[in-house]
Amino acid sequence: MDKLLREIDISSPSHGLVCLANTASFNNTHFSEPLTTYAQGWRDPSNLQGFLDFLFPPVQVPRRFEFRNFGESSDFLYDTDDARSPGADFKRVKYTGSIQQSKTTNRGLTVFVDEDEVRDQPGWQELYTGRLLRRSIRNDLVTACGMIVAAADNTAKTWGAESDPDADLISLVDGAGDLIGFNPNRLAFFGAAWTKRIVASRGKNTAGAIASLNLSTADQVAQYVGAQRGTVVNFRVKSAAGKGKVSGNTVVAFHAEDGIGPDDPSHTKRFWSPCGDGTQYRVYLRQHSEKLWALTVERYVQLVVTSTVGLKKLTIS
Repeated sequence: MDKLLREIDISSPSHGLVCLANTASFNNTHFSEPLTTYAQGWRDPSNLQGFLDFLFPPVQVPRRFEFRNFGESSDFLYDTDDARSPGADFKRVKYTGSIQQSKTTNRGLTVFVDEDEVRDQPGWQELYTGRLLRRSIRNDLVTACGMIVAAADNTAKTWGAESDPDADLISLVDGAGDLIGFNPNRLAFFGAAWTKRIVASRGKNTAGAIASLNLSTADQVAQYVGAQRGTVVNFRVKSAAGKGKVSGNTVVAFHAEDGIGPDDPSHTKRFWSPCGDGTQYRVYLRQHSEKLWALTVERYVQLVVTSTVGLKKLTIS
């Protein structure tokens, strides 16, 4: 999509044209406080933000930051000798994961709006702000899906009449837990993996298949196989080949938590930095020409797979 946007000729912008926003073009004189306030409270009706937070939980950091890569099983050891002797200090714990330095990237989109097209449309500024927010979240979500699927260690499975999908999922979670030190707490179904699980169970009249069919949500399946939460990532994206699922038929078992910091054990994190006014998103509105308005939404974000230890997936055929 970035390549497509770069090829657009923005020297003659037209109504509804979306372009990548350049940091140099952000001018504080065009900062819109009302639209920025609106952006902070905006909620996507299709819950793309929920999918993104599930896969890569948000962590607020400065523009330049450090995080710990938990790449060794020793980071998940427990202690039996933490009793303090009289006159001594408490046992010291040393985290052995490597320290990585990174920086959040300034990202944004601009849409050009023809004044004649929206003159009689109330709230058009908020409408286009919401559209850019949704597109920004979709961009991050597509990136997140690609990163977590690519980073996970793969096992190929065929789910058909003779298979037991939930048994495979139990083995997936248990095997990942042996590597991490505890079971992964999240399970994400991509592509048609969720559908294939249901179809594989429908044709069998066994107690196991009936029990699987009674698990109607991803959360129920995740808890049944040893994780805590589940989701089905079933949104589509548009490409040159047409609309299609964001990923292949895979199930990823991973560990991630909400409300954590840069040093907490986790497979995935979405680091974000506040914009100049302290908000997560900032909106600019300026008059580009006599009839064209340019509306921009920016953010600072960096998605990182912070560990691959025990990050596992099944590729389903």
